Amino acid sequence: MFSKIFTLISALLLQGCNQEPPFVSVNSIQEVQQKLDEILKTESPENVLVVFDIDMTLTQPDHPATFYPNLRKHQKVMKDIRDELTPEQRDKLATSTLTLSQRLIEKDSPAIIKAMQNKGVKVIALTATLTGSWKDDKNKIIFKRRDALQKMGFNFSFQGRVVPYMNFPLYVDGYPTLYDGVLSANGEQSGIGKGKVLSAFLKQVGMEKGKLYGSGYVPKIVIFVDDKKKNLEDVRDALSKDFPEMQYVGIEYQGAFDYASKDISEEEIRQFWQKVVEQIKKKV
Repeated sequence: MFSKIFTLISALLLQGCNQEPPFVSVNSIQEVQQKLDEILKTESPENVLVVFDIDMTLTQPDHPATFYPNLRKHQKVMKDIRDELTPEQRDKLATSTLTLSQRLIEKDSPAIIKAMQNKGVKVIALTATLTGSWKDDKNKIIFKRRDALQKMGFNFSFQGRVVPYMNFPLYVDGYPTLYDGVLSANGEQSGIGKGKVLSAFLKQVGMEKGKLYGSGYVPKIVIFVDDKKKNLEDVRDALSKDFPEMQYVGIEYQGAFDYASKDISEEEIRQFWQKVVEQIKKKV
C-alpha cells in the first residue's frame, strides 16, 4: 500500500505473452467487463480466465489513513515508517489492514463479476495477503479472506479445497495457497511474486483430470486486473515463460486512486500507522 506506480497507459493489445504488450488503465470494473465482452465476440467463455487483485481493486480498508490520496499526501511519513521495518514486518503491516472495516471500491463490482461467471467465464482472486495464522487466532488468514469476500458478495470460481503450494518456501508461517477461488501469494516481500504463484495454480488445475476440474482446465486467455503495474509485469513475465502460447491481457485498475472521504493530518496518519506497527512487533 505504500508505494504505487501512477502511470497512465494509452493502449492495450491482445497478443501472446512473449510480445510484452502494454497495459491499459481503467477507472471502473465496468471497463473490465467491456474488454471481456470484446474478447468473447471471438473466443469461447470457457477459454478465458479473469483474475482480480483484491486490495485497492475490489475492496479497501474504510479508514482515512489507508486512502490513496492521504497516503500520497503524507508519503514521507509512510516512507519513514516503512524504512524501519524488516521485509516480514512490511508484509504483516499490509496484512494487518484486513482487521479494519472494509468497503467496496465499487458497489456494483460483485454483480459485475457474477455476470462474468454467468457467461461461463472462470473468475478467481489473486492477492499478496499472508496466509498463515494471525496473532493469537489459530484460523488461517486465507480462510478469513475468503469469508470476508463472500460477505461482501464475491463468490469466485473453483471449488473449496485448500491447496497449499509447498514447493515454495515457508514464509511467515505460511505458503502460497488456493482456497475457494482465492489465490494468495503469501506476501509481497517473500521474493516469489504473483506471477509464479498464478503459474503454479494454472499448472495444478491443468493436471487435475477427473477430480476437481473435470478434464483439466488451461485457459487460452488470462485477463489480470491489478492496481500495481509491477504485478501486471510480474504475471506477464511468468506466463510468458511457462505458457508461451497463452494470451495475456494486463489491466491497471485506478478506481481507488482518487477516493478519500475524509482528509487526515500528518500527525494523525503517523499515529495510526505507528500504533499498527507496535501491534505487529508484539510477540504473540
